Amino acid sequence: MTHKRKRSEASSLKVSERSIPQDTKDSSFGFSCRDRLRKIYSAHPKIFVLICLGLGGILLYNNCIHNQFVFDDFDLILNNMRIQSIKNIPSILGLATFRYPYRPLRELSYAIDYQFTGLNPVGFHLFNIVYHLLSSYFVFLIAFLLSKDRKVGLITALLFIAHPIQTESVTYISGRRDILTSLFFFMGFYFFLRLRESPSKKYFILVFLSYVLSLLSKEMGVTLPAIILLYDLLWPAQKNPEQGSFSQSLKRILSLGKETLKRNGFFYLGLFLIALFFTFYKVVIRNPSHQEGFYGGTMASNFLTVIRIWVFYLQLLILPLSQNVAHSFPLSKSLFELKTMFSVLFLFTLFVLLIKGLRKNTLYSFCGFWFFITLLPVSHIFPHHELLAEHYLYLPSFGFLLAIGLLSSEVFKQARWRPFVYGFLTALFLFYSSLTIHRNLVWKNGYTLWMDAASKSPDSPRVKLNLGNALMRKGEDERAVEIFKTLIQTDQKNHQAYNNLGVIYLERKEFDLAIEAFNKAILIRPRNADTYNNLAMALAMKGDLDTAIKSVEEAIRIRPRSDFYFNLAKFYEDKGMAREAITAYEKAVQSSPKFFDAYHHLGILYSRLELPREAIAVLEKALKINPDSGKTHFMLGVNFLKTKDKENAVRHLEKALQLTTNEKDRKAIESVLMRLRS
Repeated sequence: MTHKRKRSEASSLKVSERSIPQDTKDSSFGFSCRDRLRKIYSAHPKIFVLICLGLGGILLYNNCIHNQFVFDDFDLILNNMRIQSIKNIPSILGLATFRYPYRPLRELSYAIDYQFTGLNPVGFHLFNIVYHLLSSYFVFLIAFLLSKDRKVGLITALLFIAHPIQTESVTYISGRRDILTSLFFFMGFYFFLRLRESPSKKYFILVFLSYVLSLLSKEMGVTLPAIILLYDLLWPAQKNPEQGSFSQSLKRILSLGKETLKRNGFFYLGLFLIALFFTFYKVVIRNPSHQEGFYGGTMASNFLTVIRIWVFYLQLLILPLSQNVAHSFPLSKSLFELKTMFSVLFLFTLFVLLIKGLRKNTLYSFCGFWFFITLLPVSHIFPHHELLAEHYLYLPSFGFLLAIGLLSSEVFKQARWRPFVYGFLTALFLFYSSLTIHRNLVWKNGYTLWMDAASKSPDSPRVKLNLGNALMRKGEDERAVEIFKTLIQTDQKNHQAYNNLGVIYLERKEFDLAIEAFNKAILIRPRNADTYNNLAMALAMKGDLDTAIKSVEEAIRIRPRSDFYFNLAKFYEDKGMAREAITAYEKAVQSSPKFFDAYHHLGILYSRLELPREAIAVLEKALKINPDSGKTHFMLGVNFLKTKDKENAVRHLEKALQLTTNEKDRKAIESVLMRLRS
């Protein structure tokens, strides 16, 4: 009886397991490793999967934790003062201006990271890995609910966490946009599946909440309603299969789908209204793309290229041996090009198979349609400035990997093929894992990343530009100048190359060359705030403060930013315009409440204006941000002395003396302290 009760519990978990003899179960010895794992898996499947995924994630991504910031990380994290204070959360979410910000959930997640580890990239990498693990866990849950087979779920999740195509989302900190949008996408679809199993208001709300969070992370989440509709179209027919021709089966699918839409009209109306509003806002009102017009100049060239890209994406998923952060991909000009013609025929055949599979292999067809539907937002229906990217595959890869899981489970049912399946899956997992571990090393820093890209795409302007940037950060200015000049010869409208040349000239104090380079960059891209700010710095260092002020004011008009206000304040201060300088400093700290330099310089300005109480108030705020600033303690001591508060003056001057290492400064502080004590 005991044996039967345990078998019944196992069957309620909807997984077929071979029975284990009672005498073996009762014995504390004799279990094989596989039997022990099977027992744990049957008793606690979700915990077992979490442990497997956790161990897999640690082993696979352990060697990327100490990687440096690269590429967009500098603007989004290192130079982004908004993430340095939780007081900026309303601004990050757009609540301060009531304008929809750009991917606010990603920026909010960076602000959370900062509270734990500051600007140490280790913390950001760890959080990326955690979000990837969570995504992989929801992959397991969805694959299990769709297939009713935990083996399928586990295989799919392990391949998902190990596939090297995910490194551009996981190892690259700024790639978090793809992890977050996919995580909430998976959550939304999981809650939808639970809603279909047991309708409740809780799951209804969670579907909508997950969908909105996915959209707040990245635009690719917009296709969730289409995936949900696809499920509702296919699954009723799969549950109640009927014999007949393909056209009859298709009519029946559409008929059942129509009934589903009628029953769930409010649900679908809400989802598609959100999708339409979001698409309209992103395409018409606030389009972040820098691409003007279709690729190749015509709609035909654009979409023929997209067809080839889809085939290339499938190739990368099957055999990810040619990974590159910046693939050079030639545009299609005609249908009759060999590669284009092959891609069109291949995809046509694949779509025919997917449609024919709707009757007997519904789940395989679902996998294929998942891949193509989730790719639609980055398939240049509305052209985007990034033609193709590996991180676009984070969400679509689920369909491909689920198909592998399904096929493996199907073959596994035949006893004679089981060793082959075990061997194949083990080899595939190890193959993917080794590529992932190796790829993590490529992302170690900007130089290693772009040198790898340069070896694969030597003629790419994007690669040359970013390799030049990486060389600048390494201090190899001569090599960087050479690369930028070569790039300008082949692409005279590359405003970034001119801007970066200007930065190098500015650091060399070659002000005329810097100003010339910045002006050329502005002629090409007149709405680049950073270039106007750089130009202002060059003009100010040359002594032309009036023009510098106009230039930085233009930068602020384009993009109000705390460091721009700080520079404006410094220029006003140099011109003796104290009131205007104070206003600019105040705007800098309003924008970034943890902007230490702005508080410190404002305190110095108040002190010069003989306003010691105002100076003390501001300098104390600076000290809260950086308690170990000897110069701030010194200025506080000086201003407390002005207010005749000798006790506080001595206290801060003594602290300044402890923190100051410069011998000349130490002697000056000691001299003041001696006079005070005497």
